[in-house]
Amino acid sequence: MFSRRDQIVHAESGTNEWIWSCEPYIRWINTPSGILWIQGKPGSGKSVIAKSILSRLLNTSSTTQPWIIANWFYNGRGGEISTSHLSMLRAILFQILDQDRSLFRFFQEAYRSSQWNQLHANVLLQLSRAGPGIRPIICIIDAMDESKDESAIHLSNSPTNLEDTLDLLQEIAGVPESHIKILVLSRPNRCIEKCLRHSHKVVLEYANSNDIEILVDSGLRSIRKKLAVFDSSDEEEPKSKRPRWTKSPSSQLSLSKASSSSHKTSSSRIFNKSRESEDEEFSSIREYMLKNARGVILWVTLILKDLLRHVEKGMFTFWELRKLLGELPLELHGLYCRIVHDLQSSNNELDQVKARRILVWVVGASETKLLEIRELLDALAITWKPEDALKSSSDPIPPNRPQVRSWNHFRRSIQELCGPFIEVIRPASKLSGETFDDFEVEPTFLVQLAHQTAKDFLACSDAQSFQVDIFEAKRKVALDKIDYLTVALPPISTFYIPASEISNTGLPTNVDNLVKYFEQKLLLCYIFATLPLEVSRNQLGIQIDFWHPPPLMMSPLLWPFLFKDSYPDISVMQATKGSIIGAYFFFAFKFGFVTAVKNMLAIAGLTKWWWSYYNRTVENAALLAAIENGLFAETKHLLRSHPSGSIFLSANKELLQYVAQTGNEEIAMYVYDKCAAQDFRGFSDRQGFLDLVRKSSRSSTAVEVDVAEVQAAIWQITGSIAD
Repeated sequence: MFSRRDQIVHAESGTNEWIWSCEPYIRWINTPSGILWIQGKPGSGKSVIAKSILSRLLNTSSTTQPWIIANWFYNGRGGEISTSHLSMLRAILFQILDQDRSLFRFFQEAYRSSQWNQLHANVLLQLSRAGPGIRPIICIIDAMDESKDESAIHLSNSPTNLEDTLDLLQEIAGVPESHIKILVLSRPNRCIEKCLRHSHKVVLEYANSNDIEILVDSGLRSIRKKLAVFDSSDEEEPKSKRPRWTKSPSSQLSLSKASSSSHKTSSSRIFNKSRESEDEEFSSIREYMLKNARGVILWVTLILKDLLRHVEKGMFTFWELRKLLGELPLELHGLYCRIVHDLQSSNNELDQVKARRILVWVVGASETKLLEIRELLDALAITWKPEDALKSSSDPIPPNRPQVRSWNHFRRSIQELCGPFIEVIRPASKLSGETFDDFEVEPTFLVQLAHQTAKDFLACSDAQSFQVDIFEAKRKVALDKIDYLTVALPPISTFYIPASEISNTGLPTNVDNLVKYFEQKLLLCYIFATLPLEVSRNQLGIQIDFWHPPPLMMSPLLWPFLFKDSYPDISVMQATKGSIIGAYFFFAFKFGFVTAVKNMLAIAGLTKWWWSYYNRTVENAALLAAIENGLFAETKHLLRSHPSGSIFLSANKELLQYVAQTGNEEIAMYVYDKCAAQDFRGFSDRQGFLDLVRKSSRSSTAVEVDVAEVQAAIWQITGSIAD
């Protein structure tokens, strides 16, 4: 619901401040109801100002002005759910009810009817007719022009097109007693213009000149900062620190130093003069950009990034920068054409094929769910024919990935191939300062098209070798997902999958190899989250319900994983170390294999029975891993979730012995006191148990692990843990 909103940059400090004194905004905010339409060219900063207004309203809403504030950000790059009018209505209604449960009386009749999905509009109309009897409501709806509803099922009483939706919004805000205000942001659009022609209106490109000035100055500061990197320390040496040399002709050393000083003085004159002209040149660039921006912030951003790339190469002249600036088109479509031309000139045909593959996956995948950068790395490895890959002697996925040395390296490689069409962002809101500055990329950062205008351009013939048809992209991504599943979880035994052998004790002998194999499957969880459930089940031969043995057509990798073990005992130790599933998850939790945990839980989600059958086993495995790694908050949280009573506690004397051996007093005594509170003492007294803990020489797992990764793995099943 909030994914698009959370991906939008925060406004640069000092920008968007003009809106608070803008007359149409003041009139709208001070009336009980009505619509404010902020219209702006593509790339003029509509979504950023929508987020700024939302933040301001949330911060000022209080007991004196207790607004209910709901928001929806349409997203043409996010697939059907992100562009659906029904999604917007559901999101708005959910947020209203979530902030004021007393309003359920307006939802009740519609919600309890069999036609709930057709009655969202009715509920909003009822709320608008409630007058001052309810808290005032503000709805912020961004990118209205990107909305559409391609659903095959059109509900009779719900809007299914832009005009119907706008008519509904007008009716809600136009009811005489209404206390609902609506903010709509969009590009110029004939339908929106027709429906909202009598509403309060702000034209963004006529009002954001100060914002553009701030952004230009910020970008030029970043460029000058890059220039400063080339400065050497001797050129910047203060005069007070320069040595005074003797004039004695008998001292060769003095003459040498004097000569060196003379060279430095001469160099300083040269470079000081260069810096003086630098100020003039940057001032000229600034004036040109302010004159030609024409309200389009995206144009400013793309131009600054182009200049920055040129400066980063070094050995440039300002004549080159002026020439580059003069040749860059003054509108976005032409600028995108120039970018394509530059990418084709700088990249050979093979690189252009790679770039288009990235674009196809980013466009096709975004129709359902944005890709993490690590998932894209695995997606680009799908270049095999499955029948050939299954014959491989080693796992074909890792060596097929693009060879990168870090996530920062991968990000730079994407930008070299795809230019500014693709951006890598934080899962939540990225910082405005990251527009021009480098930042440390993490594997969970998201990859998306930089702007809706980029998606529109890539769909047209002017994109040339970079052209991406959205339907072709969706089809290609769907086929790649099936190929990946076929190779990652093969339907037959292969040389590269870990052998599924069970020892005499009933436990698998290759737990570490299997978990490490799952840890390497970076795209697997994404596929399970985006492929239809029945497709995944059919591909892997998984039945919804079965006892044992597993069906023969199932991937051999899943046989032990989806085999119903004997019901886990209430003993923490037995349930973990005496169970196949417990062994898998304990190893994954203990060493912080986050991806393996996610993948195993995703596989479990393909059945109806798995989690209800094995949830205690998985939690016990997490508890032992938390104890092993000295994680007190996680231990406390997981132990608290266990059933109480002397039967459970008496079965866990082995757990007390285990925790005593860790040597961690805080955790050990907490577990002991938890048991002692139920009149069970596994040892003679508290002091005797404490002495035993202190005698232990082992304070943690013998293998060095990243504790943060262990925590992240545990959080996959517990959520955010607070002490």
